[in-house]
Amino acid sequence: MMRLTLPPWCLAVLGLITLSLSHPALASFKDDVSGLYQSLHFEGEVSYHAFADAYRHFSQHHSAKPVMTLIDYGKPSTEKRFWVINVKTRDVLFRSYVSHGKNSGNVYAKTFSNRVNSLQTSLGIYRAAETYHGKHGYSLRLDGLSEGLNDKRVNERL
Repeated sequence: MMRLTLPPWCLAVLGLITLSLSHPALASFKDDVSGLYQSLHFEGEVSYHAFADAYRHFSQHHSAKPVMTLIDYGKPSTEKRFWVINVKTRDVLFRSYVSHGKNSGNVYAKTFSNRVNSLQTSLGIYRAAETYHGKHGYSLRLDGLSEGLNDKRVNERL
């Protein structure tokens, strides 16, 4: 079983990216990220580096809609830690509470797994699949896109 322990600022997206100003495309990307982060008023709410990493992944996994979802598992489940963001209009469309797998921790998610049926949250990038009506009502299936982090979580029911 793979177990990860994360610092409080870590989001659903693992890893940090260092953006170098030596290449014009990277400088432009850094400006885009910085502008979006400021427009969303995320200072003090979400780690800039984690947000930049999430946005980089979102940009690389082309989406039909300019909507990105972000979950900050460094925050307790008793706080709003789920954001739906329109990156084109630079608006937070929705902010709410979100749970984590029951075997990931109580109030804070502390352990994560890529193992099916672990009842733990998996980190990484997901693509929204189809919706369905399950035992908890209207639900969404997600496909894990991050190799080694959530790629075994294809058609995960949430």
